[in-house]
Amino acid sequence: MFVLNKIKFVIFSFLIIIYLFCFNIVNINAVDSSIGTGLDKTGNSAGFNTNQETVLTLPKATGRVIGLFLSFLGIIFFVLMIYGGFMWMTAGGNNDKVETAKKIIANATLGLIIVLSAYVITHLITTEFNKAID
Repeated sequence: MFVLNKIKFVIFSFLIIIYLFCFNIVNINAVDSSIGTGLDKTGNSAGFNTNQETVLTLPKATGRVIGLFLSFLGIIFFVLMIYGGFMWMTAGGNNDKVETAKKIIANATLGLIIVLSAYVITHLITTEFNKAID
């Protein structure tokens, strides 16, 4: 039995070594970086503005701030869900801890629903105002 386990170990080790040496990722440095993809020409011929000028306007700035704020709230939601789940799993049969964990998870979910609803309403209103201005 010991010999059979040793043979299995040797075969398994050999296969891992073969895998590591056979499937190495090789960098290809033969590509000429001066060759463009032609996307600028295609975009210009289609009538799109392909200039790389980045002008920060008020709507773009507000969009970035709202995006950062929503990302932060998403992180808070994730942490609260992990915390509530951890409390629930480590409650050890204590009903008070389970109820507290359920409340944390429910409140985090309710907060996420409120924040996403506010974002959808804000997006709808700003889109309609932008259509009216144009």
